[in-house]
Amino acid sequence: MTKPTIYILLLILIAACGQKKEQKNNVRDNLATTDSLTAQIEEINDQEKIVGFSVVMVDTTRTLYNKGFGFSDKASKKEYSKNTIQYVASISKTLIGISLFKAQELGKLNLDEPINKYLPFEVVNPNFPESQISIRQLAIHTSSIIDSDKFWENDYLLLNKDHTKGAAIPKYFNESMDKIPISEFMEKLLSKDGKLNNGESYSTNEPNQKFDYSNIGSTLCALIIENAMGIPYQIFTKKYILEPLKMDSSGWTIEDVNSQNRSTLYATNELVMADYTTVDFPSSGLITSSTDLGKFLTEIIKGYSGKGFDQSKL
Repeated sequence: MTKPTIYILLLILIAACGQKKEQKNNVRDNLATTDSLTAQIEEINDQEKIVGFSVVMVDTTRTLYNKGFGFSDKASKKEYSKNTIQYVASISKTLIGISLFKAQELGKLNLDEPINKYLPFEVVNPNFPESQISIRQLAIHTSSIIDSDKFWENDYLLLNKDHTKGAAIPKYFNESMDKIPISEFMEKLLSKDGKLNNGESYSTNEPNQKFDYSNIGSTLCALIIENAMGIPYQIFTKKYILEPLKMDSSGWTIEDVNSQNRSTLYATNELVMADYTTVDFPSSGLITSSTDLGKFLTEIIKGYSGKGFDQSKL
């Protein structure tokens, strides 16, 4: 073996040893960071202001941190884990946003088109009858459609007639009844002759003039997606979001998920809340885990940089 060859091999070995040492240092540093983060979160958990929760951190390639704290059921001391599932309220709206972009990508709608192009009933702010409302305005909450008392009074439905003794039942929860389709609910609230339309679902601000956070507007986006695609919103999100990302613990009803992993609902740190569902489920009804949300967030970050999941064959 020639001297130059020996020198090259020695340099490779030295570099390899240095790389291994650097990798060990990185692992040690990451473990120390993880332990420090866990300790800080446990201090928050020890305050007992929340029964249970989980924390997930991701980047474009992987999950960096995912851990549960506290209990998913306080009475039985069942621990809250990274696989515990629960309603995630308005985080559900992020799927509406992604779904709108997907429907536009498929050529089924355009965000700047008027919403009435995709609705079986007409939606017009009576205060500004000449101003058309666009899909984009719905998506960014500038449509002038707002959440009225009639919306809140009719949206929440109790799942059971017999509740756990002492369970909290907010005054706006309705007794167990058949859940109506979102199309029927939206028509009652927003159409000119709708039974729930008392004028309070429309702002006195002209469309595109002011940000007004709107659950009704978000759910109307989901209805537009349904009509543009010709399939229910639940099926659309399952086909284009949940299944491709392998979000196997996520769904829109208890029947869609493993109920054994579901967290008990709490109104306060001590008081259990009665089981409920909502008519406007696209805005608030996603059931998921931190593990699945981590997959979703990773994909959003990747998509932002143009490296998202290839759905061309779906």
